[in-house]
Amino acid sequence: MPAPPSRTVHPHPHPHPHPQVMNEAEANKERIILEASAEAEATRLRAEAQAAAILDISKALSGKDASEAATLSIAQRYIDMYAEIGSKSNTMIFNDRPADVNALMAQASAVVAGKPVN
Repeated sequence: MPAPPSRTVHPHPHPHPHPQVMNEAEANKERIILEASAEAEATRLRAEAQAAAILDISKALSGKDASEAATLSIAQRYIDMYAEIGSKSNTMIFNDRPADVNALMAQASAVVAGKPVN
């Protein structure tokens, strides 16, 4: 009996993906590109806003009542940090130089960050 004619067998009947799969892949690729672009734009806008805020603060600190405003801002941050310490820890902080705001802020920051305090 003669041998049957030889045929080429393809592992996949359609050598190219289905058009719907290609459309979904392209849509997914486009979505990823758009999300990355939006994230980059958001980062740029945040940086511009921060730069504008720094410029505004710089201008404000050169004004007539700048020193008092800066002191008030530091005092507010000091109070906020101690409030955060109180909400996260039962640690009490004592300082031998209570008038040294920088030392107190550094100490409070260390406690909030969970670092050991000297």
